[in-house]
Amino acid sequence: MRLLGHRPPVSAWLGLAIIIVFLLMAVFAPWLAPYSESASVGQTWAPPSSQFWLGTDNIGRDIAS
Repeated sequence: MRLLGHRPPVSAWLGLAIIIVFLLMAVFAPWLAPYSESASVGQTWAPPSSQFWLGTDNIGRDIAS
């Protein structure tokens, strides 16, 4: 793809891809981490499941959140 008659370098495409990933993470943040970081929502040391993608910690907090 040409932009103003020049082809952008690979590093520009890589930077654009990183920015797009961060924007998507910000938009979908409520679905990716639905619990507060201090909310105890499950049993202690629960294994990964469909509700807690990465499991829970020693207090029962969702690790992904």
